[in-house]
Amino acid sequence: MSGQRFDCLQCGRCCRRWRVALRPGEPERLASWRERAAPGAATAVERCGGHPYVAHDASGDCVFLDGARNLCRLEEMAGAAAKPLGCRIYPFNLVTLFPGVLSCGLRFDCPAVRQNQGRELGAWKSQILDYAAAFAPGAAGIPVRLLAGLEPLTIRQLADGFRSYLAESAERVSPGAQLVVLWRATARYAGLGADFLNDRETLGEVLPKLWSKFEPDPAEERRCVPGAGSRALFRLWLAHYWRRDQEWAGDGWRTRCRRAWTLVRLMTGGGAPALLSPEHPDVALNRAGLFRLEPPVQPLPGAAGPADAETWECWRRWLMGRLETWQWFGPACYGTDVWAGWRALWQASLLMAATARAAAAAAGRPQVTAADVQYAVGAIDHAFGRSPLLQWSLLRRLDAWFAGPRFERLVAALNWK
Repeated sequence: MSGQRFDCLQCGRCCRRWRVALRPGEPERLASWRERAAPGAATAVERCGGHPYVAHDASGDCVFLDGARNLCRLEEMAGAAAKPLGCRIYPFNLVTLFPGVLSCGLRFDCPAVRQNQGRELGAWKSQILDYAAAFAPGAAGIPVRLLAGLEPLTIRQLADGFRSYLAESAERVSPGAQLVVLWRATARYAGLGADFLNDRETLGEVLPKLWSKFEPDPAEERRCVPGAGSRALFRLWLAHYWRRDQEWAGDGWRTRCRRAWTLVRLMTGGGAPALLSPEHPDVALNRAGLFRLEPPVQPLPGAAGPADAETWECWRRWLMGRLETWQWFGPACYGTDVWAGWRALWQASLLMAATARAAAAAAGRPQVTAADVQYAVGAIDHAFGRSPLLQWSLLRRLDAWFAGPRFERLVAALNWK
């Protein structure tokens, strides 16, 4: 990930309310450390859906966390190797692309990654190689069918084209308009077919000439606000990206009723994201101004400037990192093919825009700030390609519902254009 930096800030965020899955042998090792490294904890391992995870206390903290200092007692007593592999790897995100070829990205739900703090990734090379050796030895990687007939070098050429456009137009085109361009370009490229695209010399001549054709006219008439049904479905879509498994543990009837009632409140706009997790904004969605056509919380006309580029820098860095590391399809996104993965990236970007708007409204800010965008990128990236909830057939249908013309209408309705 070019230009990306990371060093742990010891904020303790990843040790609170997030489940860490355990690999074979790790539950027994953690159990042997419980009395020394987790004093007072009844157990070091808990199960959810039949799978073992590191246990948390009633407050949501990992039982091995020294909350006063935000330090891991396991690491203090026995070194980093004593921690589960999932803890050691974070926030690095490893994905096998092809046999023997591993991609390393960074998770933007880590505050240090969002703030781009610390050393460049090259400084972590030796640790990353150690993690890679333990993470997925012999993994098969991306099945050929998910390449949709495209040669790997063609995929790289297209992804590099998306990245070049994002960088070149950052101070010229608004973020919403950039997203529309990416959406339109993806549809156009998919329509050209694999045979044409795999002629990379011709592709290199054609691509630069197409970008200006995809840019929306700032004078275009603004489309109508989505209907009540689409607004409710959009809120439901957002809610599932905002859900955190720690706050939804348990399968009793009371828990199920609470889940259903919370989702109903969010769908109708009367609920606040904070109902799903205390890390989310405490503002009713119908007061967040997601679908109003009067002057928006964050005005984003067709033309942008340096202020827009700075405000949305974290979003662009996330997007360009995903494109550079190939972590938008295949094993990184529920086994989708390359085209569906690109569309998922653009849709996740739209959800980030809505989340940033909610964060600004909760803070009483008239405009979205860089802090709102950083929060939004972390909130959505936490679930993107990882949350088991988003593999449900209902959620897959929502992805399809908000594709096509509805996608651009949403960009306009969210005033991100």
